[in-house]
Amino acid sequence: QMVGDANWRESPPPGEDPFESGFVVRRTMVVLSGNAFFKKLRYFYVFQPIHANGDEQIDEAKIFYEFDNGIVFQIGRFRDPSFLRELDVSLARTLGPDRSLIHAVFTTGVLEGFAFNKQTDDLRTWFIAHDGRGSGAPVRGNSFHTDLSDLALSASLDWKLFGEWSQYGDLPSWSDEGWAAFLGLGGYYEWGESGDDNPANNANNHYAWTIDGTLEGHGFSLFTAAVGRHNAKDAPPLDQYGFLIQASGKIPRDMELYSRYEYFDFGGLSVIGNGSPVINSEVNVVTVGINKYFNRHGAK
Repeated sequence: QMVGDANWRESPPPGEDPFESGFVVRRTMVVLSGNAFFKKLRYFYVFQPIHANGDEQIDEAKIFYEFDNGIVFQIGRFRDPSFLRELDVSLARTLGPDRSLIHAVFTTGVLEGFAFNKQTDDLRTWFIAHDGRGSGAPVRGNSFHTDLSDLALSASLDWKLFGEWSQYGDLPSWSDEGWAAFLGLGGYYEWGESGDDNPANNANNHYAWTIDGTLEGHGFSLFTAAVGRHNAKDAPPLDQYGFLIQASGKIPRDMELYSRYEYFDFGGLSVIGNGSPVINSEVNVVTVGINKYFNRHGAK
């Protein structure tokens, strides 16, 4: 993915240029997947030879096994499929060149742990035990003692109201697709690292929730999500919320207009875990764009 950016700020910090522009090779993903030894044992591996920050890294590395009753067990490093639907959608299949700012702020990211999931005709469930949000990020290292929690759990329930599960795998809709609708619920709880008695660290013992809905078909898509994050101790307080709604439509079959509105209430803190106070706790963001498709998600 090659990206060209131009950014203008009305009131930059003292000494900084209000206008910045340039190009970057944002992602060059190499994906390996297949079966090992027998059909029910599979592997999935994503390597980034060039990343936006210049690092080489393993984004995902997991093996999974499907039991006769349809339950799938997986273990390794993987994107959290249970919290915020955007992260469950590949970057090659998102609506814009990147995921939303809501995702950037609230995501649990890439995890290291194990998971169980099952999908039926109408329902999909996930249960995940892992080392906490972002535990699979390269900055955390790959040792068990570098994570920031004792244990974390994620769970979700997705309900297909009508349509096909294959339509849940991307955020746009194609002109030859029928109508589909989905609802999703997700939850997350993280027990903080034992022995961390820093009174300013409100990341210990925090929980989060999300709910989302999707309607798409015949080239039109509508997606909305709400998310919240809170801590389970008295001080300092952590109560943050976000809301997103986005829509897209094909004009004509190979072009697409999209727009997105996002609302944040940071609860007075910029991030969790020794977060810095913010002046404007409520933020509104509007995004508009246009996509040109040459070969659906293969080239756009």
